[in-house]
Amino acid sequence: MTEEELNPKGDKINFFYYQVTDIWKRFCEEHATLFNLTCDEYTHLLKTDMDKLEETINTKSKTIDRINILDNLRSEIIDEINTFLQTNENVKKKYKFGKIKNVNELLSLMENVEQSLEEKYLSNFNNLLINIIEKIQAQNKKNHIFINKAIHSLNEMKGNVEGKKSYETYTKRGVTTNKVNNVVKKNSDELGGNFVKPS
Repeated sequence: MTEEELNPKGDKINFFYYQVTDIWKRFCEEHATLFNLTCDEYTHLLKTDMDKLEETINTKSKTIDRINILDNLRSEIIDEINTFLQTNENVKKKYKFGKIKNVNELLSLMENVEQSLEEKYLSNFNNLLINIIEKIQAQNKKNHIFINKAIHSLNEMKGNVEGKKSYETYTKRGVTTNKVNNVVKKNSDELGGNFVKPS
């Protein structure tokens, strides 16, 4: 039996499949952690527990760093697969892929590889990852709404203490203006547009 028969080149693409699947599994784990931290952040905001909020934000930052490391690993694997495809015409023809340019193309190639497998590990992890990311986005939206309401309330309280009533409105161009005691104060961007620099 030849070395080619013992170790067919097609097996290498299966090896890449399991590497990519492992990265997606780790993406799911890190994003699940990120979701839990985002929920914790909301709880700390509601309780106005600033110490725990700061701790949670620091932990979130470390989790995002780990996700960025996984992003880099994913890019490295794409480069390795492209190098492999360039030197293996049979594999290129079999999977109908010449070069992977983005994550969607990576997933498409891996779906082709997955056709021959009993379990669709990568597809399952990818569906789970999409679900977790959507939950994170929804929770982040809640967090931002709460923060915006808190800032608005603080501004109102500050205005009441200073004896000024402040109203925020928008111009046709979507620029915010503030009315303090019925005097319009435009923001700096709006003022800058009308300012003529002396020569």
